[in-house]
Amino acid sequence: MKRTVMALMLALTAIAASAAEMSPTLPEILESANAGDQIAVIVFLDAKLPMDDVYPEARALPMGPRRDYVVQVLKERFAQMSPNVMKYLEGFSSKEVSLLRPLWIFNGIRVTATPEIIRALASDFTEIIYVEHDPVYKETLDIGWGVFETNAPQVWSQFGASGQGVIVGHKDSGVNFASCSRFDGRIWINAGEDINHDGQIDGEDQNGVDDDGNGYVDDFYGWNFDDDNNDVSDDDSHGTRTASVICSNHNSSTCDTVSMAPGAKLMILRGYNTQGAVFESSQYAIENGVNVISASLSFKERECYQTSPDIRECPNRVAHRWASEMELAAGIIHANSTGNDGAVTNPRPMSTSAPSDCPPPAMTPYHWQQGGVSSIVGVAAYHPDGSFGTYSGVGPSAWSRQDICIYPRMPWCGVPNTPGGYPTEFEDYPYYNGNHGLLKPDITAPTLVDAVSWACTCSSISGTSGATPHVGGALAVIYSAFPGITPEEAYLRLVYGALDAGDPGPDSTWGFGKLRMQSVVSQGHDTLGSTAGQVTATQGGQPLEGVRLRVEGAQEVWTDNNGNYSIFLRPGTYTGVFEKFGYQTVSRTLNIAAGQTENGDLTMGTAQTAIVNISVQRPEVNEPVHDVEVRHPLSGQIVYTDQSGVATFASMYDGAQEFVFSENMPIFETQAQTFTLNAGGNDVSTRVGYDPDDFGPTEPDQYGYRAYDNWDWYGPEYEWVELSEGLGERLPNSADSCVERTLPFNMQFYGELANFININPNGHVEIGSPCSDNWSRWPIPMDTIPNNYISVFWQDYRPELGGGVWYYYDEANGRVIIEWDDVPEWFNTGRATFQLHIYDPEVMSDGLGNSTIDIMFADYQGRLETSCGIENGDGTIGCQYCFQLFYSPGAAPIQAGRAIRFTTDELIPANDRPQPAPAEFTLMQNYPNPFNSQTTFRFNVPHESPVSLKLYDITGRLTATLFEGVQSAGLHTVSFDAAGIATGIYFAKLETQGRIADTKKILYLK
Repeated sequence: MKRTVMALMLALTAIAASAAEMSPTLPEILESANAGDQIAVIVFLDAKLPMDDVYPEARALPMGPRRDYVVQVLKERFAQMSPNVMKYLEGFSSKEVSLLRPLWIFNGIRVTATPEIIRALASDFTEIIYVEHDPVYKETLDIGWGVFETNAPQVWSQFGASGQGVIVGHKDSGVNFASCSRFDGRIWINAGEDINHDGQIDGEDQNGVDDDGNGYVDDFYGWNFDDDNNDVSDDDSHGTRTASVICSNHNSSTCDTVSMAPGAKLMILRGYNTQGAVFESSQYAIENGVNVISASLSFKERECYQTSPDIRECPNRVAHRWASEMELAAGIIHANSTGNDGAVTNPRPMSTSAPSDCPPPAMTPYHWQQGGVSSIVGVAAYHPDGSFGTYSGVGPSAWSRQDICIYPRMPWCGVPNTPGGYPTEFEDYPYYNGNHGLLKPDITAPTLVDAVSWACTCSSISGTSGATPHVGGALAVIYSAFPGITPEEAYLRLVYGALDAGDPGPDSTWGFGKLRMQSVVSQGHDTLGSTAGQVTATQGGQPLEGVRLRVEGAQEVWTDNNGNYSIFLRPGTYTGVFEKFGYQTVSRTLNIAAGQTENGDLTMGTAQTAIVNISVQRPEVNEPVHDVEVRHPLSGQIVYTDQSGVATFASMYDGAQEFVFSENMPIFETQAQTFTLNAGGNDVSTRVGYDPDDFGPTEPDQYGYRAYDNWDWYGPEYEWVELSEGLGERLPNSADSCVERTLPFNMQFYGELANFININPNGHVEIGSPCSDNWSRWPIPMDTIPNNYISVFWQDYRPELGGGVWYYYDEANGRVIIEWDDVPEWFNTGRATFQLHIYDPEVMSDGLGNSTIDIMFADYQGRLETSCGIENGDGTIGCQYCFQLFYSPGAAPIQAGRAIRFTTDELIPANDRPQPAPAEFTLMQNYPNPFNSQTTFRFNVPHESPVSLKLYDITGRLTATLFEGVQSAGLHTVSFDAAGIATGIYFAKLETQGRIADTKKILYLK
């Protein structure tokens, strides 16, 4: 579903011209390795999105869109920076590259490869700034009186909060749940892999296919990130024990009540041997809906002075902080053990192990220094006798170059102000020179507690490993006690409700004190206020289940099967909207006072039946739009507009009804509109607004080719000619081999004539040039072969396992048609059916005499990270429509029914083309960006106005005026040649009538 979000300010740094820096131990490891050895590394790409560019906007969004937004912008940045590197690595066999996983969470790549390949990564790719060894670490795991000590049972009974509805990501050694009733119903199930939707995993689901297209095959309960498979069973016995303290069922025998949040569900994130596994598990948790992470593992400072033969890197504290920042941005709170090395083995400020040394989700007056935030809640331990576990990592922790870069093997401690240097934004909690550092731990929790063993019997768990799941479970209870709470507010509730211990007030041993759940929830009730009540029907008085309560700035709340609900809010006055399909919508003022519960009982009258015909038109002309999805969220009904642009809802009710438009058509911005309907028939209308990012065509390449699609004005019509049912010739393609065909006409392409083509089963066609058997796609343009080709929908297909490739000369229409019919991707993550139409230039050509090139898509299923575009003979010029799910500006997403045309013609003069009617002044991101000579800007003007587009350097000095004058309403384009200015970061500013309307950050490279 396409969502409209505010433009993200790009934070690009200049790409280094020299080789990437290697982490301190990596050169030695490469030198001593044999040629065929496989070495695990983490590759860090340039232009990582900083927290300041993601978090402010993410935090302003509701929790669901907040997570989606963070995933979107991180993946988009990775797609911009990673294509060349991923393409290179995908070209090797498993004997050379045995593991390849994106780490878009901080713009990196997790890879296991031979020494030669790793050296090439460091030397040959300017977008790579750092390569770190990712060894297997030892002792990362930090091993029910605690449940009663923290008053959890009182919270269950008094407040009815046991973690219900909360997903806890469990980072550990796995869970042995399959034959243990203590975990029945407590393990998260991936709905995307439950293909028969029966709520359980059975033989039909176990199909060896990545059904949800997330890159993980049969990830039913989570993933094993250490071994890169779906076996999430416990290989250490540690994970089952910690999991049971977070979330397990009670019984009447020994170890009867060990779980803090028996109503929650566990997503199993097995991965503790390498930092790469831990990082990857974080991004999996973000993308799959985790609310809370509990991790009884950490990376210890003693690795920094470990001697041979077990030489490993120091913990990558910087990367752990990057990952935890994005967790918070996505709405996750993360309880992490501070480690079991204490202050003797690791003196302050390095006693707290990574990532527990990262900042918390919110600042308090007790934090001596106020700096950045992240998802982390650092957890220390105390014993049944009330004494502090002196093995716990203690604070303060520190964030500054002087404090962290004290070991030769510490990553990200290169020369200052270089890509491999310590990040300047992490100079926010210094400890050196008498500074306070960062308050750690955040809280202290019970340990030496009963737990469920690997064999489903009674065992125990100790150390900070035993303490952390108490906090992970407590956070799940907080989330269920206060529906819709944010991670920032959950942290404040947790620490303000702690029982003070040690020195008065928060200190660097106990943190805020001992975990006390009844105090946490009770104080939350005292600080927040609530409205609670029962919703019943006006006629008959029966309770109404499934009534939705909406309050601006809060999460939605629904009534239970008894019609009861409650919602917690900060003190103030709000408007609550109560909705249930078939009943009259009720709007009610909610008066929220701290520590008080307002009586929220109300009745809802039965609504009268209605029918509504909704007419949907384009924004600037009275022209209907067909096939637009119109959704009624309250009932779940979806109707598509017909050829006259009308969507008819025959089963509707009177009153205010909200509809959502165009979620299926990214060319139009998704919008919601409420209509007040009368009983009986209703005719209403609306206009859908264009999303300028999908309104084309694409920008022309240096030759002049551009791509139009059938969402553009006067773009190509969708025209499918089925070849696989006997009309065409089935080509004998196998593996990656091409089939050559002589054309029945001379084709002109980039001004050059050709009379033959090579057709590759992987979805590309070479024009008058030899076959390329390359199965791994390239970004366009790229001087590596193939060149002089059309990337129709390039992916690693296997037509010999299904589908096929067909060829036909349509003499009547002067064109050659090639069809890839239902071809499966190599790993079966998706399938596609598409065609290429090449026209005889005597029949259809552009103004330069080039053959018209059309591409048609009949079907597209699953996840296909493809390439689509055209490229000239030496690979220096090309028009890219999309690459690896990243679309060029003006390109509409590929789906069934899409038609694309490559031509140098402007299909209608710019002054005559109808333009969208923008609502405000907006400046779109320039394309390409970064750029090395020329780039293009597009901006919207809502009404005729004086405007200017100017370029400023980082000091604020005016560098160039790109446009200045009066512009009419509509979309405008300005091209810019950067010759004569220095490389670096610039700011493009759209100005009107003395104010700055919009700003974009750009990067110019030579």
